[in-house]
Amino acid sequence: MPVYFYPIFSALLWAISVPILNIGLKKIADDSPFDILWPLFYAIATGAICAYLFGVDETVNFQSHHQSLYLVAAGILTYPLATGSYYLAGLLFKDRIELASQFSKAKPGLTLLLALAFLPVAMQGSFSALGLLFLFMGIGTYIYAGLKKDVSLAGAALGMTTALLWSLGEISMKYGVGNYGGFTANFYALCYGALFLLPIVIFLTLIGKIRFQLPTANIPFLLHGIISFYLAYSLFFTGLDKLGVIPTVVINAFWPLLALIITTALYKINNHPIHTPKIIWLGSLLFLSSGLATIFAQ
Repeated sequence: MPVYFYPIFSALLWAISVPILNIGLKKIADDSPFDILWPLFYAIATGAICAYLFGVDETVNFQSHHQSLYLVAAGILTYPLATGSYYLAGLLFKDRIELASQFSKAKPGLTLLLALAFLPVAMQGSFSALGLLFLFMGIGTYIYAGLKKDVSLAGAALGMTTALLWSLGEISMKYGVGNYGGFTANFYALCYGALFLLPIVIFLTLIGKIRFQLPTANIPFLLHGIISFYLAYSLFFTGLDKLGVIPTVVINAFWPLLALIITTALYKINNHPIHTPKIIWLGSLLFLSSGLATIFAQ
């Protein structure tokens, strides 16, 4: 299988997970935004369980030589911090996580800059100058949309925070994935993310800041844990390992357009008219063009 299929398949899975996540967010919309933390923990834990049962590349154990600080950083940055910000952004965009996903796609540009600054050339991977041009044009359209207040500035700020945290997580994962492969590295990252988040949600529950929720009340988030955290991220991390950071994140950047198409179609099927600013569609098309240009450069 061509190595660029890994980021392509991860993008498809992330786009499919978006309408499922929207259903879960609608159930939390009238509660405290921090009530998202138990569903987030269940999603991470579900992904870790699936990775252990179905997707580990080698025998899993927790001996000292498996303890990589890079995987610890990748797990904490990617899952509780970045994805937590992503969930909150979705709530601020009136439970439309596909809009939050648009702003978070400044991530490829941030990751690219971090990769050029901190990674050896061999870890960066090959890329297209035209693809980079489309990428930064796409980022510019979202910044412009935020300044015009076509979308929530608070949501846009959280989207950008998500992008930065995701980017830092990807750089950390690139350093940590090589010894294990994408699926095993993702298992460790999910475990570290869950262990980081669990004491926080328990403490906030005990002091009454958030309400306890059972896993059975959060089925959309459990599905998100399987589709996104286990499958999509494992494939994405495999792409980081085999293809390099820059081409993987650029090719993967077209998934917000897929998410927009899928959710818009679902809303129309259910006779719920929605408005998506034209500039968001333009930005998504630019990201798609960026990904295609990078694929042709491989």
